[in-house]
Amino acid sequence: MAETLLDRGFSEAALPTPAGEPKTASDLRKRAFQAFEALPIPSPETEEWRYTDLTGFDFDLRPFTPGGLRAETLDDVPEEILAATGDVGDRSGMAIQRNSEPVIAHLDPALAERGVVFADIDRATADHPDLVERHLHDQVPPERTKFTALHAA
Repeated sequence: MAETLLDRGFSEAALPTPAGEPKTASDLRKRAFQAFEALPIPSPETEEWRYTDLTGFDFDLRPFTPGGLRAETLDDVPEEILAATGDVGDRSGMAIQRNSEPVIAHLDPALAERGVVFADIDRATADHPDLVERHLHDQVPPERTKFTALHAA
């Protein structure tokens, strides 16, 4: 029997939890991780995987450790990252992400005054769970494949 991530000490308890994440979202991620552990590796016998052979694919995964690069204003974004965004110009909104971490989501203040919400998924889930949670994973259920479950976790 193949060794699992749980055998290696990687458990749902090791999943990173964004600050302020509601319990419902945290519970969904834990269930998704359990599904990931239980689901088989997709087989080339299924239509969507017929050109991909994952035999021998190493699931040597490690928990993501956030680096903490959060910015409250564009002035707080490191110059080398901000330079990659080009001229901010007349954009209504701009989100900057570095690797797996959101750095900032900037919205034109006039739009914010009109009630527009523009945020990364972690902050939106924490600040506006009523707007986000009902839509999480509703197009592609976590239990669909091992990889959709890992994504949801």
